[in-house]
Amino acid sequence: MSATPSRHPVVSVAVFLLWLVTVALTLWNVYALWQLSILLYARLALNAGADLRAGAVFGNALLIVFALAGIAFIILSGEYHRHYAGQPRSWRTFAVTLVVQIAIPSLYALLEAL
Repeated sequence: MSATPSRHPVVSVAVFLLWLVTVALTLWNVYALWQLSILLYARLALNAGADLRAGAVFGNALLIVFALAGIAFIILSGEYHRHYAGQPRSWRTFAVTLVVQIAIPSLYALLEAL
């Protein structure tokens, strides 16, 4: 198996479009994880008598961590898919990524509905 990227333009465009979908989902997941952390803090810590300002600081610090992780994921996944475009390992990685990125907002929606 060669590690050189495929030069077929249709495959390259499909990989790029799928990567753009994962970028959009990553941004949505950063927001969903941030809201999920605030939701969990509100349900768990505030019932135990924690301070509201501490929760705001905790939420903002987590937002920075989630945003940096999202940026790192976007850059690393872009380079990975550019390098292995059109190969089975790239398609498997897309599949796993999309499943995880759809599961996170689904979990947030489920917990928010409860």
